[in-house]
Amino acid sequence: MNGFGYMFRPRYAKYAKSGIPFLILNIRNGPILVIPPSQLKSILGNPERIVEALAPRFENVSTAYTMRDPNIYLSSYGVDLVRKQITKWFSSMAQELAEEVLLAFDEYWGRRKSGRPFWHGHHFNILQREPSIILLSVFLSNEILQWLIEEGYITKNPGQVQSRRITHHLVMLNFDSVPPAGLTLPNALLDLYSAPPSEGFVETLRAECDKVLHGTPERYWTNDMVLKLHLVDSAVRESMRHSDFGSLAFASRVGAQGGIDIGGVKVP
Repeated sequence: MNGFGYMFRPRYAKYAKSGIPFLILNIRNGPILVIPPSQLKSILGNPERIVEALAPRFENVSTAYTMRDPNIYLSSYGVDLVRKQITKWFSSMAQELAEEVLLAFDEYWGRRKSGRPFWHGHHFNILQREPSIILLSVFLSNEILQWLIEEGYITKNPGQVQSRRITHHLVMLNFDSVPPAGLTLPNALLDLYSAPPSEGFVETLRAECDKVLHGTPERYWTNDMVLKLHLVDSAVRESMRHSDFGSLAFASRVGAQGGIDIGGVKVP
């Protein structure tokens, strides 16, 4: 109850680093099998019918109670959009995302505030549709809206291209950014800065960022440049493995009848 890490880290060091899966207890969901990093890709790369990923995550964040349209949260729009479009065209959004991160650190990190003011000038548009008010950040590019419309047409379902449903998909896509930006990044920073300074983690990662950023003529972040941040990627992944949120909220579930084999262990 006092810290997931105290229960997780000794087992991770003893078993996972030797390629052996191990169990940890969880009050809400029961025992959870932790997969060694060496086997993650082969296990999580299975189709949804073999290893379920979306359904357990929707259950953990209670989407059935927070999203009134099941056609939104049960669809794979957000996942498909991130895989096919946002990752591919990351360069067109990198600078705006970097500005958002800088704003968060410069003005809000470490302060006792409950979020940005409800109205923040030109940074938000207010769309009054039906009884609810939806706030959309204007940095969401027109390309993302276009991609959502195209995904709707691919389904050949007229209901998927209605303005109300597209708006809900857009809000859901914004929610998809919460785990990486609002939860993963702060946890990684806390892990880095709570480590012994003598380890030099922060200085090493800062040096890698400076080297990559100043080693190209653009001098601004692109997708190719982010892919060169191997140490940063490793640090964030390691933080996620030790994070209570990352370990529990993103847990997958075996969907195959008869179970699957993980490192010689039969998992039902």
